[in-house]
Amino acid sequence: IYIEFKDGYPTILSAQPDPRRDDRRQAIESNLLKNTLDPVLGIINIGINGQCNKNSLIFDGKRKYILKANYVSNDRIRINNFFDKEFKAVKCKFEIEKLAGYTKKELEKYPTSGFIWLKKEKNKNLFFPVKINIESKWGNFVCFIKERRIPVESNNL
Repeated sequence: IYIEFKDGYPTILSAQPDPRRDDRRQAIESNLLKNTLDPVLGIINIGINGQCNKNSLIFDGKRKYILKANYVSNDRIRINNFFDKEFKAVKCKFEIEKLAGYTKKELEKYPTSGFIWLKKEKNKNLFFPVKINIESKWGNFVCFIKERRIPVESNNL
């Protein structure tokens, strides 16, 4: 799904399959989508100031929901097959409040909560997600996220 967020409202530019043609879900009126975020910005919004006390109103092109975050603890991410250094992280629990656009099956089976770990970016007041864990009826979904370093010619001078 490709969505443009402009003037506080999302517009679906392209989607395969197109959720607007899916008769299993009730359409969401555009006035109910004002000031929603895409899922990535919604997750980043949780990490502002590293306090896990923000709610994010999200529209993913099909569904509207709220991510409600709460601080759990200061934690450490250990060296593993993905991270080559140990580092501090803030652990947060989030709840997913389903608001609109869900099919009956999605309402019954989609997860309602999870955990996210946030790492403070150097010299910034931004805590970026580094790990997400969501329990579902199908098993655990675990996602690790790290910075992609792109080699730049000037780095080799």
